[in-house]
Amino acid sequence: MIGRHKFVDLSGKVKTQVVSTSRRNLNDFAGTMAAKAVEYAPYKHGHLRNSIRPEMVGTLLFRVAAEVNYAAFQEFGTRKIKPRLYMARAFNFARHKFKSANWKLGK
Repeated sequence: MIGRHKFVDLSGKVKTQVVSTSRRNLNDFAGTMAAKAVEYAPYKHGHLRNSIRPEMVGTLLFRVAAEVNYAAFQEFGTRKIKPRLYMARAFNFARHKFKSANWKLGK
């Protein structure tokens, strides 16, 4: 009790709302990035494109990865393969989209 007013601690409720909203925004970001990575990935047989998925790996941590063993060679290149940068392009697309959307807390 402070003076005549009772102190009400709403920090737990606020934290829950912030985490929930942030998680939803990050999930949308990861989904957008994965969809664009599929679109930008080089296509020969479709294995690379079919292996790209977003995955939640922590409370506020998402990963978008291609699960084929040659994905990094396609992204970064080799002596014989030029870099294709499908993940980097997808990340930049998602970053600009969500930056312009002005993420806000709440709905």
